[in-house]
Amino acid sequence: MFFRIMGDMLHVASLLILAFRIRKTKSCVGISCKTQELYFIVFVARYLDLFTYYVSAYNTLMKITFICLTGYLIYLMRFAKIYKQTYDSRGDNFEYWKYLLGPCFILGLFFNTEFTHMEILWSFSIFLEAVAFIPQLEMLRKMREVENLQSHYVFCLGAYRVLYIINWISRFLNNEEISYISLFAGIIQSILYADFFYYYVLAKLNNKKSVTLPI
Repeated sequence: MFFRIMGDMLHVASLLILAFRIRKTKSCVGISCKTQELYFIVFVARYLDLFTYYVSAYNTLMKITFICLTGYLIYLMRFAKIYKQTYDSRGDNFEYWKYLLGPCFILGLFFNTEFTHMEILWSFSIFLEAVAFIPQLEMLRKMREVENLQSHYVFCLGAYRVLYIINWISRFLNNEEISYISLFAGIIQSILYADFFYYYVLAKLNNKKSVTLPI
């Protein structure tokens, strides 16, 4: 439970850092709105039971927080006049509707705990979250130089998933029930972050404010 809560806090921190970065610099340069749109789809698909299935006040608060903060980021980049004019739509050109949505939905149809609408959407959201960061990674690789706040955002987002994996391992060792779908998707997601993590740690060890990615 401890690792899960810490993971949630890092996830929220990543969204707050990104919102702060956009408002502080009054710029969306280098930020993928398509990644945020994918995360919004993830949260909506996963939390359709928000008002019908109650787990705890903490669980409900986290669901609302993730949906609202992600929606707010999309609003800033797509609709807020002062920020949307800085959004690089040409650079953020990954066609996720073609390469990610369909395959993840098909995986959700075949791999789920129960063949119901809610469980299929839940599995779909798990698989989609694993690859939702790909548009942002593509933008970062094009930029190569990732400034300080943006690098912290990426690190927190990746670290949140690593902590969730540790939580699942801890549950397994304690003979508690775990979701193998979530575990598999979480490992895939962590692998996608691994390259950035390496260069992030390298930059911090060398007291560099920005992270330089290879060509």
